[in-house]
Amino acid sequence: MKTMQRSGTCLWNLRCIVVFRRFFVAIAAISVADVAAKDPPKSTKPVGEWAEINVDEYVPPRSEQLLQPEGLEKAEALAYYHLALRHESDGKIIAAIESLERVMELSPKQVPLADKTAELLHRSGRTKKALELLRSTQKANPNSLQALLQLSRFLATRQRSNAAAQAEAIFLGERAVKTYPLEPEAYEHLISLHALAKDRAAAARVLETALEQESRSSEYWLAIGQMTARFWGNEIHSDRGKRALLNEVHDRARFFDQKNPRVIEQVGDYYHATKQYSQAAQAFRQAIGIEPDNLSLRRKLASVYEMAGDKEKQIETLEEMITISPRDVSLRRLVAEVYLKDERFDYAVRHMRAALSLEKGQEKAYINLAQLMLQKGLPVKDAVELLEDGIFHYPDSLQLQMLLTFAYPGAQRWDDAIMAFKITEKMAMNEQPEALDQEFYFRFAAAYERGRKFDEAEKLFRKTIEILGENDPQGEDAKFAARTYNYLGYMWLEQGKNIDEAGELIKLAADFDPENGAIIDSLGWFHFLKGNYNLALENLLKAEKLIQQVDPVIFDHIAQAHAALGNHKEAISYIRKALEVEADGENAETYAARLEDYEAALGKKAQKEEAEEPASPSE
Repeated sequence: MKTMQRSGTCLWNLRCIVVFRRFFVAIAAISVADVAAKDPPKSTKPVGEWAEINVDEYVPPRSEQLLQPEGLEKAEALAYYHLALRHESDGKIIAAIESLERVMELSPKQVPLADKTAELLHRSGRTKKALELLRSTQKANPNSLQALLQLSRFLATRQRSNAAAQAEAIFLGERAVKTYPLEPEAYEHLISLHALAKDRAAAARVLETALEQESRSSEYWLAIGQMTARFWGNEIHSDRGKRALLNEVHDRARFFDQKNPRVIEQVGDYYHATKQYSQAAQAFRQAIGIEPDNLSLRRKLASVYEMAGDKEKQIETLEEMITISPRDVSLRRLVAEVYLKDERFDYAVRHMRAALSLEKGQEKAYINLAQLMLQKGLPVKDAVELLEDGIFHYPDSLQLQMLLTFAYPGAQRWDDAIMAFKITEKMAMNEQPEALDQEFYFRFAAAYERGRKFDEAEKLFRKTIEILGENDPQGEDAKFAARTYNYLGYMWLEQGKNIDEAGELIKLAADFDPENGAIIDSLGWFHFLKGNYNLALENLLKAEKLIQQVDPVIFDHIAQAHAALGNHKEAISYIRKALEVEADGENAETYAARLEDYEAALGKKAQKEEAEEPASPSE
C-alpha cells in the first residue's frame, strides 16, 4: 500500500527497528533527512513534490542509519529503566528488580542505579543479591567515590547485627577518606558511621583530619564548615575555641574565592545563624559590592541589622532596595512593616500607598491601609482622601463605606458623616445586618448630635438603647450602656430639655461607671441646673480629679458652680484655666465674657463689704 503526500524540500525515510526481548519490546524511531544537495533521490519528479510511505513492506536501512552497538545498548538500557519505573509504580517489585538488573548488565557504570536496585532487592528479602550487586558495581567502577560509599553505607545500615559487615563498612569509609582526601562527602560518611557506632571520639578524629587538609577550594571549606557545625551542634555557641575554629574555616572559604558572591553569601549566612552580626554584615556588604543590584543579599543584610538592633541601618538598607526596585510590591510592604514596628507611621503609609498604586488599587489594600491610618492616628484628611478614592473604584464595598463612618467624624465633616452612615446602613441591611449593632447606631447618633440635628440624634440614641437591651440583656457591657445614657442625658441638659429624664439617665450611667469623669461631670451639671449648687460643686470637683487630661468644659462648670455659690475668686481662677486651654477655641469668647463678669462681681462684692464695714473708734 502506498500513499502519496506533499512534502518540503527533503525526502524523509522512516525506519523502524524492532528489537524483541523477554517481556519487552523496544522500538527506536530514527529519522534521517536526505538533503537533496547531498544525496538527492533518483526520481523523475522534483524533490518535494511527493513522499512515499511504505506501510506493508520493510526497506532495510542504509549502514550509516544503523545504531552502533554501544548506542543500541544505551537505548535498550533506557527502555528497561523506564519499564522498571512503571513496574515499581504498579507495585510489581520483582518485575522492577528484573528490569533494573538488566539495565545494570547493559550499563554497569550506572552507580546511582545500583544503589536503587540494591535497595529494592533488600526490600524483597534478597539482601545477599543486593550486596553482590554493589560489590560488582564498585569493582566495575574502581575510581568512583559513590560506588565505594554506597557499598559501605549498605553494609552499615542493612547489616547492623553483622559485626564483620560493620567493620568492613568502617574500613571502606576509611579507604574513601584516604583515596579522596579533598572530598567532604567522604569525611561526612565516615563520621556518620562512627556516630552510628556511638564512637564520638573516632568521629572527632575524622573531623580533625578534614580540618587539617590544605585544600584551596572554597566549596571544600564550606562543606567542611557545615559538617563541623552539625557535629558540634550547640557547642559552637558556648565553646569559644570551637566557634573560633569554625569561623576560621568559613574565612578560608571566603579567602580562596573572594570574587564569588555565592561563597561570600554562605559565609554571611553562617555568621548570621551563629549570631555574629558584625561579621555577617561585613560578609554581606562584601557580596553586595560584587552584586550591588542583588536584592536578596540586601534583604539578608537588613535582617542582620534588625537582629543586631540597628534600626537605622536596617531602614537605610531597605530604602536602598526601594531605590533599586521601586516597583517591588512585596518590598514596599516589608519596608512599611519595619516603619510600623518603629512607630514611624507616616513613612509606613508612604510605602503602603506606593504598594497600593502598584497593585492598581485592590479593594483589600485600600481597606488595610485606611484601617492603619485611622488606628494609628495619622492625618485623618489623608485617610478620608484614600477612602474616597477607594469608594470611587469600589462603590459597592461595605467595608470601605463603614470606614468612612470613622473617617468623616474624625475630620469633623458631620454632614458627610451622616450621609456615610445612611449609605452604610442601607448596604449593611442587605449584606451584613449584624454590623448594624449598638456601637454603629451610637456613632450614627453622635454624628447627628455633632451636626446639631438633635431630634434625629435622640431617635438614634433611643434605638441604640433598644438594641443594647436586646443584645446585652444581662448588662455585661455596663460601660457602653453608661456612655450611651450619659451622651443622651447630657445632650438634653445642653438643650435645656427633658432635664429630669436626663438626670435619671445620667444617674443610671453613674451607677454603671462611677469612676468615669465625664459622667460625673454630667451629674454635677444636672445638679447645677436643678439649683443644687453645693452638690453640683462636689461632683464637678470629683470629675476634675477623675479626668486626667485638661478639660476646659469641666473648668467652666466648676467656675459657674463657684460663682453661683458666691465664690468669685475661685470662679475667676477656674475660668482663667478654661480660657488658657481654649484660647483659640470656639468657646474662648464665652469664657472671656464670664471672666469679666466674675471679676466685676468680685469688685462689687469687695465694694459692698467695704461699705458695710463698721467705722473704727478713732473716727
